[in-house]
Amino acid sequence: MWFQLNNNPEIEYSTNFDFFVKNQIAVVKSGRNYNFHSRLEVKTFRRVSAILRQNHELSNNEINSITKEIHGEILSGKFGHGIIVK
Repeated sequence: MWFQLNNNPEIEYSTNFDFFVKNQIAVVKSGRNYNFHSRLEVKTFRRVSAILRQNHELSNNEINSITKEIHGEILSGKFGHGIIVK
């Protein structure tokens, strides 16, 4: 199933988290900053700084947790209203 954006019906985010992680979001690290970008549209979902970490790194669990939050926000309409389609 897919979450189709009302303002741009060509863009559909998967409701399946594993597919979303593998194909629809990119995590880019630059220095101590992490940017979570859409692979489907020109959009940055979130920027996170690891400044409070000694090694300036987020753990895989932290990245996964942030990605799950973003996925939930997409499906709840935070980044644009939409509908679930098959």
